[in-house]
Amino acid sequence: MLCNKTVKITFCGHRDVIEYNAVYKELLSTLEQFFILPEYSDTLLEFYCGGYGTFDSMCSKAISELKEKYPKSNIKKLLITPYITKSHQEKIDSMRKNYDEVVFPPLETVPLKFAIPERNKWMVRECDYVIAYVTHGWGGAAHTLRYAYIKEKAIFRIASNYNIT
Repeated sequence: MLCNKTVKITFCGHRDVIEYNAVYKELLSTLEQFFILPEYSDTLLEFYCGGYGTFDSMCSKAISELKEKYPKSNIKKLLITPYITKSHQEKIDSMRKNYDEVVFPPLETVPLKFAIPERNKWMVRECDYVIAYVTHGWGGAAHTLRYAYIKEKAIFRIASNYNIT
């Protein structure tokens, strides 16, 4: 399929997910908009996944499910890894089969303990949309969501009863 544009969607969410089935259902419904709305019919959809924790796994699973449901859609599911160290390579290799591509953002000079937050900021800067599962105001997901608001990204909130701006 020839695509006239690319839309990049990233995710931010807590490592643990409360009420997994309800959150998954809402996530699928949110993602499906990109597959069924006419304005995305000739669009390459690039999904940036972090690969850590339950929410990231849920997002990867949902994208795979929708790829099967809409086989004519043009979709790329990318694993955006914060580390390219030798010790992390085994994890990347085991995850590679679940993604169309593995991307390492330009983080070579970032100390390892800051790699995930800096990767998350890079994902937000690069994307058009953020799909967020943030239920409290502390931790990496909350910081990433605040950054998305600062960068004025279009944000879809999943299962949110916490007000963060």
